[in-house]
Amino acid sequence: GGQYVFARRVFGDYAGFVVGWMDWISTCASIAAISIVIGESLVSVFSLSHDLASPIAMAIVAAFTILLMRGTKLGDNAQRLTSLAKTVALLVLVGACFIFGKRAHVDPAATGSTTHAAAASGFVAFLLAAQSVIYTYDGWSGPIYFSEELDDPGKQIPRSMFYSLALVAVIYLLINLAFVYAVPLGSFAGSSLAAGTVAHAIFGAAGELLVRVVVIVSLPSAVNACLLMASRTLYSMSRDGLAVGPATR
Repeated sequence: GGQYVFARRVFGDYAGFVVGWMDWISTCASIAAISIVIGESLVSVFSLSHDLASPIAMAIVAAFTILLMRGTKLGDNAQRLTSLAKTVALLVLVGACFIFGKRAHVDPAATGSTTHAAAASGFVAFLLAAQSVIYTYDGWSGPIYFSEELDDPGKQIPRSMFYSLALVAVIYLLINLAFVYAVPLGSFAGSSLAAGTVAHAIFGAAGELLVRVVVIVSLPSAVNACLLMASRTLYSMSRDGLAVGPATR
């Protein structure tokens, strides 16, 4: 049940009800948002009609839902494989930056203006940057959603959380170092997608294709994980009488 279990245990049914439903709804919204990004990327890579992005996104959610309904073992294997694919894709991107970064060419027109950043106070700039960093590590508490399904949760949950935090930190720092190595820092000013800026500087027009492929490979793990977590939250709340009875099945 994730965060819901802790909120209810500490603060009672009302807090548990609010936290549980908000967690479930926001996780379902994340599933939709992530799937739409995958759909848009697939449409771009294969030059399909933009109208197909949403149907593709719905098909992705349906496919993972059917897969997870076939059993926890299959869901576990799917999460392992998709997480591995994400890690490999990001490390390939890092490697490409370090290998081809020296040949990168950044158009001066794409450098962007830093006046708006300079006008902002250091504290405001820190808060804006922290939002992205926090989102990078969001999901660190994911293992608590599966406490009842683990053989030794007392050991497995802390180990999973801290090992994953360390791995995410390494990958995140490597990506930042690779990007700064590949192109001048000023080129990121005004850029809405740092990876796109770097890829375009290194590979030109083919850079966008590289970024889209990385997105397609790396995001399915998030869809699978969010479906796993959302279903456990609704199940736990329903079992305690704070959601809908049929969800216990």
